[in-house]
Amino acid sequence: MALEQWSQANGYTAHVTLADFDDTGRGMALSSPVEAGKPLIECDAGLFMSIFAAEKSALGPHLAQLETLDDDSKLILFVMHEKFVNPASFWRPYLELLPEVIDSALYFDEHDLEYLNGTHLAIEIRMTLEHLQDSYQSIMAAIAGMPEAFSPADFTWERFRWTRAIFDSRGFNLKGKARNCLLPFIDALNTTHHTHLQARGLVDESRKEKHSDLGTFVLPTVGN
Repeated sequence: MALEQWSQANGYTAHVTLADFDDTGRGMALSSPVEAGKPLIECDAGLFMSIFAAEKSALGPHLAQLETLDDDSKLILFVMHEKFVNPASFWRPYLELLPEVIDSALYFDEHDLEYLNGTHLAIEIRMTLEHLQDSYQSIMAAIAGMPEAFSPADFTWERFRWTRAIFDSRGFNLKGKARNCLLPFIDALNTTHHTHLQARGLVDESRKEKHSDLGTFVLPTVGN
């Protein structure tokens, strides 16, 4: 698979491999033995899609001019650019595997919300969607004077909403490193409350035997 080839070419060390499962869909399976307390995957943090990667990219000088936007907004623009504008993106093998359809309340319309009328959830979703629209309008206003770098045709509402949903569903907060980022390859690790793995992808010796065979579905507990 292109993403695994990309990860290997860029120095990832992994005891897992991408795999498809009948009951859970795509995830990861053990590909080599790993001792308790050892990382499942190791790589350079420079491979993450973070604000630091955005600042170092070809888009970085343009992002630096957007003084009214916070880092999260700049990162959204960067990921949109890499996904939808830059066909030669360094992260292309990863971006191509991200789901096109995301099961998220960000995609609810008024017809969907009618089923939730009278609930706190409906109010919360409407407020979230309004905030999202406001964020998008603020970003569009900020980039309006830079059409050579940020064409309105490339940075649409639909693409913005997709990117925001990607961060909501698989973004990571690396304490002391990056408040919000995407972790290519690593984010294919699914989550569960009952696993032989602890947070941060380390094997828990007391639960190791439950899923220690090669080819077994790996379900670490990871947190944003």
